[in-house]
Amino acid sequence: MSHLCLPDPRDRSLAWWKDEPACLAWWRAVTDTEAPTGLPYAVDLARLYSYSVPTPEALIALRELGPLIELGAGAGYWARLLRDLGVDLVAYDIEEPSTNSWIADAPAWTKVEVGDEHSLAGHSGRTLFVSWPERPSGFMSTVLDVYPPATLVLITDGRVSVGADPLYDRLASGWEQDMAMDIPRWPGRYDSLMIWHRTDSRHPERHRRRRRASRSAGAAPKRSDEMCATLRRRRCRDQQPQRKPLGDIRRKFAPNAR
Repeated sequence: MSHLCLPDPRDRSLAWWKDEPACLAWWRAVTDTEAPTGLPYAVDLARLYSYSVPTPEALIALRELGPLIELGAGAGYWARLLRDLGVDLVAYDIEEPSTNSWIADAPAWTKVEVGDEHSLAGHSGRTLFVSWPERPSGFMSTVLDVYPPATLVLITDGRVSVGADPLYDRLASGWEQDMAMDIPRWPGRYDSLMIWHRTDSRHPERHRRRRRASRSAGAAPKRSDEMCATLRRRRCRDQQPQRKPLGDIRRKFAPNAR
């Protein structure tokens, strides 16, 4: 890995790298290494970026389901990418990044409001997006009562194998899974992106959005030309971001690494 150049994960101006999520570029570098070397960096990178790795396919599928509201947004990495693509999105987390134990005490990637499931009530009509909610206990057991969206985008590792799982028990009654999308996984994680809709939801626009999201997920290439074009329109290309040697980046966010 020492010969590679990758973005500094603490630099909030470098959410993208070569027209794809910077987190995805780091995931490739980490998973190309042997496990004893890659795993410690994956833990730190998940805290600095996101515990789920975004892809062009996943971002385009989410864009087709907008407007969105994200709960448990953390430092807002997914929210930043989606907003860069023009998505109307509101992001909440119960803690500010500076006090959030799940992330590496790093600045937010974008604006994340402080709020919990009760903050969702004023945002009806938005698709709910939640990545890695705490389970089997946690807020998701009540979110669907407080904010019953027509469509739910969920990133988890599926139903727990032992004991009760209130979230999936709830989804088993009154909800139907439209699709499941494989996304890259940090070592030791087994998450997928799933799109669910309420079976009593018959709004035609919601059905059109789900069909568009399914087509996007099934047909999008690894690096979407559409995404590249959108980013070129939204970002100034007069000055290329400075590339930093991997060794310098390692020392910056993993100072004890060898």
